[in-house]
Amino acid sequence: MMSHEKDTESSSLKGIGKIFNGRTIKGRAHVSMATYAVIGGLIYYFMTKPPRPPSDTKGEEDDECLKFSSYNLPPL
Repeated sequence: MMSHEKDTESSSLKGIGKIFNGRTIKGRAHVSMATYAVIGGLIYYFMTKPPRPPSDTKGEEDDECLKFSSYNLPPL
């Protein structure tokens, strides 16, 4: 198995494909570490973002419908 890893590392893989190679143990480890980093970043972001302020008006959905009726569209 070790010779297979050396063949893969010396192949024509370049750039990010060489780092995140799915055929070697080191490449799989990089993929798993990147996955954990993204999941951790998302958890951190959603736990630290400020909460949304409550809306001041009730029935805001009705106002949204009225906005579309104010356009000068010809009748169907």
